[in-house]
This record gives sequence, C-alpha cells and structure tokens, in this order.
Amino acid sequence: MKRNLGEGRKISQSDYIDAERCGAGPYFDVLVTDDAEFRATCELLPWRPFEIEGFSELRARLGSTAR
Repeated sequence: MKRNLGEGRKISQSDYIDAERCGAGPYFDVLVTDDAEFRATCELLPWRPFEIEGFSELRARLGSTAR
C-alpha cells in the first residue's frame, strides 16, 4: 500500500502474484527474483524471514555460470 498509494502506482495483476510469493516467505530462506518493483517492495518490510537476491547473484553464489 505504501508504494501504490504513496508513489501513485496502480495495482496490476502481477501484484497479486507477488503478494502470494511474499506471503510464503516464512517457508523459504532466499527469495530469488529479478523483478525490481517486487524487490523494492520486499525491501521495505521492517522484518522479513528471507533474504532477497537476483538470479545472477544466485548463480555467482552457487558457482554456476550455466543458464
């Protein structure tokens, strides 16, 4: 709500999917996403049970260069 109302963004269909992914947060340790808008929203959470990283960060962490 902070980003939608405060920044004048409209609610899109993908926001509902993002809400479900974020709601599942207690069940995983790392959320991997390259969705900049979703990542920005998650980073506003004062406490979250998961870390956020992009796919390139995941590949680097796992030591894989394969796509």
